[in-house]
Amino acid sequence: MKKSDERTYYVLQHKEGYFIDIAGNMSTDFMRVTRWHNIEEINDYLYRSKHYAPTDPENYHARKVKATYELEDDTDGCKSDHEGPTSSISTG
Repeated sequence: MKKSDERTYYVLQHKEGYFIDIAGNMSTDFMRVTRWHNIEEINDYLYRSKHYAPTDPENYHARKVKATYELEDDTDGCKSDHEGPTSSISTG
């Protein structure tokens, strides 16, 4: 069974350092903005979108973000006591 995975995303950063989301909102935290799956999506947004795209797309660039996901062992006591749904049927 696979226990870890790494994904690559992209975020848009202005040359002054802030990031933007798909609605054009600025943030200094890259975790709060839209994560794009590939550069083509970013270019479509920057150069072909008629809504929300910045008016100065040449001042933005894509920054690569790597996300690592790991499945942790159950050794830390996180096991559930719940056995799942139960039901009882009365025929009386």
